[in-house]
Amino acid sequence: AEQCAHNAHLACFGEILPPEFDRIDFALLAVATQTNTPVSYMTLRELDRESVYLKHGGAFDPARGTVMVLESYQAMVRHLDERYVRQSTLVLNSNVSYLKLAMAVGFRVVGIRVFKKEIYCELLREKET
Repeated sequence: AEQCAHNAHLACFGEILPPEFDRIDFALLAVATQTNTPVSYMTLRELDRESVYLKHGGAFDPARGTVMVLESYQAMVRHLDERYVRQSTLVLNSNVSYLKLAMAVGFRVVGIRVFKKEIYCELLREKET
């Protein structure tokens, strides 16, 4: 999973994350069924049996900027809903496109964090019962 996540991040963002950033429990990859090509990915850490933290993720070209990204994100979140009560993540406050995407599927801002002089929004999504 870590090598897959490493390669996915490199393909989406053109950068290599430091090894300490790749500590994950599992990764999800969304694939377009008609073309069998990757759409998006996310890496995750299980916090406890009811909670999961979304670490990194992104969309691959040519899906980036299309409705396929929203659809794949919705599918991954539904998949997580089958296993966890809550999902959380931190998002750089200037990453407006991801904030909109996350809020479109039910994430809400529950806090603010500062790390290395950058401001992050702490987001939480709890499964609807």
